[in-house]
Amino acid sequence: MEGSTSRNVSLFSTPTLSRHSEQSGGKVLYVDQAALSQYPKRDNYLLFDTFDADVNWTWVMKAHPHGGYIWPAGGGNDQVDLSEENAPVLTNNFTQEAWVYSDNITLNYHYRSIMGSEQGLSAANHWNIDTSPSISYITRNWAADRISYGFGTGTKTIKFHAAVTVPVKVWHHIATTFDGTNYILYMNGEVVDNNTVTAGDTPAATPVRYIGTDFIGKIDEVRMWSVARTQAEIQANMNKTLADNVTGMEAYYPMAVNNNYSMIIDNSSNANHATITKAEIRSRFFSDNSSCANGPDGTTSCPYPTIRGALDDAQPGDRVYIREGRYSELLTKWQLNHSFETEGPKITIEGYPNEEVILDGTVAINAQWVAYTHNGHNIYKAVLDMDNISKQINKPVDNITGVFVNGRYMIPAMPMNFKNPTDNTTGNPKNREPGTVWAGIGKSPYSTVSDVDPGEDEDAEETTTDYGSYVPGDLANLDNNEEWSFDAATKTSEGEASEN
Repeated sequence: MEGSTSRNVSLFSTPTLSRHSEQSGGKVLYVDQAALSQYPKRDNYLLFDTFDADVNWTWVMKAHPHGGYIWPAGGGNDQVDLSEENAPVLTNNFTQEAWVYSDNITLNYHYRSIMGSEQGLSAANHWNIDTSPSISYITRNWAADRISYGFGTGTKTIKFHAAVTVPVKVWHHIATTFDGTNYILYMNGEVVDNNTVTAGDTPAATPVRYIGTDFIGKIDEVRMWSVARTQAEIQANMNKTLADNVTGMEAYYPMAVNNNYSMIIDNSSNANHATITKAEIRSRFFSDNSSCANGPDGTTSCPYPTIRGALDDAQPGDRVYIREGRYSELLTKWQLNHSFETEGPKITIEGYPNEEVILDGTVAINAQWVAYTHNGHNIYKAVLDMDNISKQINKPVDNITGVFVNGRYMIPAMPMNFKNPTDNTTGNPKNREPGTVWAGIGKSPYSTVSDVDPGEDEDAEETTTDYGSYVPGDLANLDNNEEWSFDAATKTSEGEASEN
């Protein structure tokens, strides 16, 4: 958390500007990015969802949204990997803690791991004799929810199940402590389960490697200790951001991130920094202003500075008004308006009346552009600050896929030249207007061996120039107005000035 030492748990029609406008069936909530400055305090958290999960069946995504296992070739699913080398190994005295916000699921059960050594479907449920100390949730509609916790000793599995109602869409604190004999589960600082372990049974030397495998929701303030913290210690510190290097601290993740948002920082002396795989870092906002001390609430005096913040709190029937500005957020929201089976109330999102609201996913680039000559053309180039771009959208960015200058679309450099596709054209697949994208770009920009498809109603004799395989945005092809290129290895963008 930046600048804070405590955790607070907690298109057009003319609206009425009250603190919380009400409408039939819900509230009116306001989003205003200009309000960002009134929230100087931020609390980062990890967000786990299903959108880029590697799954091969639709039903798997609904029940086990991150698939049956991690697919290395696909880059993995939402999780945090502490790595085999850096992950802490907990022994005969330990404590595990985290703040957790569990989202809804579409089917009637779900296994989700908060922390442990397993992956995929087995992460939360099917442990073995070498499983590290772990905590997981099992949500079911035919029986009580349960929290599972335990470890493998190397010769057997010790596993306990506590029948506890798992809060949904509410931040809550989970902790387990083990002193060599007593194994205790806490929720919000209160004991909810207490078991005795046979003397001599201690965890196998398996690192607690993963956070959030197969999870849907949010996780924050992950702490692992080499001591069994007392209930009083847990209660006194669970609502605080701790100082670095507290005695007995093996790993501590308040979700501070490195410059390009690819890793979360371990604030313990062990520096067990962890790699984020597709999960996102998001922020909650807080203010010194007494009227907004608990953060945005969607009123006109405490509007949400981000669209995502509003979507996190909006309820069915609410209307979200977005105030003037360009919003470059990465927006993904699990189960937004998820009531396709019924005609229930929906969340409505609208631009504020008579104000220009732009949602375009672009990020402003501030760079020093240098003029030079390339392929006989006057070109400008600059090395981009990719870390700053990543910070603006809270997600690692290592490549450029589109460029706009003063709102005008620029063309990725290609072997063929054509006028800007956003300009008027009479071209179409059957009328290949010369000098436009219809004249010879090919069906795929990556391969233009042939553009003849006998299955289509086209002239079988008509072909396009064979440009072979290419990648849009290659500097070698930059030779025309309004074209751009980008080299990810050098983080260099180059472009030719527009005549417009």
